[in-house]
Amino acid sequence: MAGSLSQAFHYRGKAVNLVSQAEKPEDFQLAGLFFQEAGHYFRKTQCWLAARESFLAAEENFQKGGLINQSQEAKAWANRTRKHLSSWFNRPLQVGCFGTVVILFYGLIYWYLDGVSIDSSGDLPTSFWEALGFSGVTFTTLGYGNLYPNSWLITLLAVSEAMIGVITISFLIYSLTTRWLHKETN
Repeated sequence: MAGSLSQAFHYRGKAVNLVSQAEKPEDFQLAGLFFQEAGHYFRKTQCWLAARESFLAAEENFQKGGLINQSQEAKAWANRTRKHLSSWFNRPLQVGCFGTVVILFYGLIYWYLDGVSIDSSGDLPTSFWEALGFSGVTFTTLGYGNLYPNSWLITLLAVSEAMIGVITISFLIYSLTTRWLHKETN
């Protein structure tokens, strides 16, 4: 992935330098090719915004160079990358809100069903806040061991919450990394 990203920057840098010194249509055509190649490398590393910008720059340079078919192809690639930009899980705030809702939802279930106890015998029920804490610890898969599920049903619910938590945290890391990489590229 790092190699593809460095290739993308390499081609985009060559294209920018070429455009700044362009005098003939052939210069714009070559710059369009470099921008398009950069777009494909950005696409491989899932830097969707940088890929889209590169494809749009390729389209513009192909038009200046008189290559209409290549211009249309670059625009088609730019449109293909647009769907990745609007993906719901590319937004860290929404992913974080989703995780919060899941924790609250499971916390309410644990509290309503009296499914969590302070000791392993199940004799000491917990408050809403302790059930919410158990939900947060389960969601993040920390597992402190200070609270216990009371039944096999609550254990299954905890397992399902942990799986949702792992997936959600993975999406959160992905969205934060994508956002950080995008800021680094600009």
